[in-house]
Amino acid sequence: MVIVMISLFCSILFFTFCSWLTNSSAPSTKSQQWVPSPISTYY
Repeated sequence: MVIVMISLFCSILFFTFCSWLTNSSAPSTKSQQWVPSPISTYY
């Protein structure tokens, strides 16, 4: 159960880092190429 929570926390941290990186440096059309499709459709 602890491993599941750690992996979930890492995925949320990676998701926030990717969203910050795409919002700060890259246009939204470029971010959809390397961000996974559920994340790109959610944003």
